[in-house]
Amino acid sequence: MFESIMTAVDGSEYDGKALATTKEPAKLAEGTVRVVHVREGDFIGRAGVVAREEHDEASKLVDQTVAELVAAGVKATGRLRSSIEPCGAQGLDLIRFDGQVACADHAA
Repeated sequence: MFESIMTAVDGSEYDGKALATTKEPAKLAEGTVRVVHVREGDFIGRAGVVAREEHDEASKLVDQTVAELVAAGVKATGRLRSSIEPCGAQGLDLIRFDGQVACADHAA
């Protein structure tokens, strides 16, 4: 089974489906869900990425999602990112579960 499962949220209507898909395997494995949100931004030449989304707004989304999972009996942590790292760079494996794609740690 899995020790941890990463799921991304973006504040859209798809978050609910992603969380519903993540809750069951996390409960069964008694694993932890890592909630990740990447702040929206625009790439502007030498300036790099300029945020379009306020930090407080993005943090609130992550905090609310973690609280929802915890209320459902799932261990969860949250992380706000300003860029995307592939699963492998995080020491995670890419998996497919119920038609969804996620990153996960495999238990030994």
